[in-house]
Amino acid sequence: MSTKKYLFEKVFEKAKNECGTSNKNGMSVHLKKVISDDYNYLITSKSFSRHFDDFVKENNLKKEISPNLLNILAHYIGYESFGDFNQKNQLIKSEENEVDVEEIVSVEAIIDDNIPEEESIINLTSKKNSFFEKIKLQRNKIIAGSGISTILASGGLFLNSIKIRLV
Repeated sequence: MSTKKYLFEKVFEKAKNECGTSNKNGMSVHLKKVISDDYNYLITSKSFSRHFDDFVKENNLKKEISPNLLNILAHYIGYESFGDFNQKNQLIKSEENEVDVEEIVSVEAIIDDNIPEEESIINLTSKKNSFFEKIKLQRNKIIAGSGISTILASGGLFLNSIKIRLV
């Protein structure tokens, strides 16, 4: 989850509690009034409605938002700035990038002295090399096949021309 998405979720959650409605337009009108009056930042309720669709409903999470608006919204929900909000909610970002990795705690050496050294060497063929070898073989077959068919076709034409003259 991106921090912008989380910020907008918290902003609309607070607006829902303050205005008493869970209607997107009602919350947007409330936010417009609060942000315009308390922070002297001009924004329309339609903009908040679009931000709700973009971030809360996840229609466009990559949308660019003014840094001033991000700071004001972070302040509205109790943070000093968006940077402060981002820093205190860093856990959300790290969970997004978290990858489960199975950790090997200990490895025991497995040595079998009964196997001669010649048999213990394993040759692994590269998949890439075998792939290219197959392509070369197919190409050679195609070239040989087309060469044979050309010879047969030209030979047939030659023989037909001889038969026509003999008759």
